[in-house]
Amino acid sequence: MGDKTTHNKDITEITEITDISDFTAALRQLSQYSKLSVGMRHESMFLGAWIIGVDEVGIKYFRAPVNTRIHDIKSINSLRPNLKKISQYITELEEHKAALLLAMCDFYSPGFSIPYLAQIHTDSIATLALNLDPIGRQIVSTLLENYTGWQKRYRVS
Repeated sequence: MGDKTTHNKDITEITEITDISDFTAALRQLSQYSKLSVGMRHESMFLGAWIIGVDEVGIKYFRAPVNTRIHDIKSINSLRPNLKKISQYITELEEHKAALLLAMCDFYSPGFSIPYLAQIHTDSIATLALNLDPIGRQIVSTLLENYTGWQKRYRVS
């Protein structure tokens, strides 16, 4: 399982994450990008982890621009969760993917996951973590560490 990232120090250039070492290497590249201010670094790290999460669960659950490669997206607002679609199809996902998707949705719409947790045999953040695979745990960990809030002015239904 080799490193499948580019070496441009831009996490949005990731082509494929196959294990935790790939994910960690991609994040390490970005965090060493010294030209970014602390706030911009958090925003970039969050976006990078978000993109990896979208890749993991499937882009069909997000409102992505048409004819745009996911790794060309530069704003988190271009990958907002499609909450209506997610609520319809959450039970069709494998448990670890459903857990990751619900965790991601809560960054965009706090509390969205609550009615769906029982459907994936989860009743708390701790048991949600048990349902994540190692990459999902790393994604959620990075999102938590770098979350600075979802800008309400960008929240368009």
